[in-house]
Amino acid sequence: MARSMSREGSAIKKKGGMSNVPRDLLPEVPFRAPAGSYDVGLDAAERASNRGLQDLLNDLNRDQERADVQGGWGREDITRGRDESLSDLDTRNSRFTRDLGTARQRGGEDYQSGLANLARNYQRLGNSQRQGATVAGVQRGGALKQAARKRDENMAWDRRPMDTNYARQQQDWNNSESDWGQDYQTTRGRITTGADRDLGRLNVAGSWDAQDRLTQGTRAQRENQYFGQDTQATRVQQVQQTSPGWLSDWQSRNKNRGWRQF
Repeated sequence: MARSMSREGSAIKKKGGMSNVPRDLLPEVPFRAPAGSYDVGLDAAERASNRGLQDLLNDLNRDQERADVQGGWGREDITRGRDESLSDLDTRNSRFTRDLGTARQRGGEDYQSGLANLARNYQRLGNSQRQGATVAGVQRGGALKQAARKRDENMAWDRRPMDTNYARQQQDWNNSESDWGQDYQTTRGRITTGADRDLGRLNVAGSWDAQDRLTQGTRAQRENQYFGQDTQATRVQQVQQTSPGWLSDWQSRNKNRGWRQF
């Protein structure tokens, strides 16, 4: 609304027209000119402007409410997607840990079984050699000792690739565990960071939209106010031309009550 300028009330009277009268010099009290002294279409235009402003503000409020709901849906979708992805990742991690543990257990069992079979085979070979020596009557000679030493050497030779394979298996398991642990943490971080980024962008976009609506509403209110002031100035100009005596009397009666648009 325009500021009170009661001391400037006579400025309207000094000029033949209102085109140069500042908005601050408009009536401060209700201004009801005689019928036919101005174009009543101005009243209709002002009412239409007020209705249009109210409709716009209602539409902006409705749009903001809908945008808030949609923003809530968007945040729910992002949060749900993040939680589901993290849950799936944790499931994969649990299964990997389970399968790796099973592989290690079975690998160890296979390795120990292979060693036991190897020892059993050489034990049988030793028994067979001792039986043969007994039949030949040479069980007390150096042949048995030499055969035992040879069996130990051969058994160690046969065990070497088993030990190598098991050691490699262990190294592979350890590498898989280390690689998966790094991949797990990296993927988890990317999921969380991506969701946080999307939430941040959604919030910023929502804030921009809300600010745009607020600006649009504020500007519409300002323009409607200016339109009312311009309309009032036009009324006064027309009344000044059609009923100058009435306007002078009105100004005298209201000179101490200020001026503004109504």
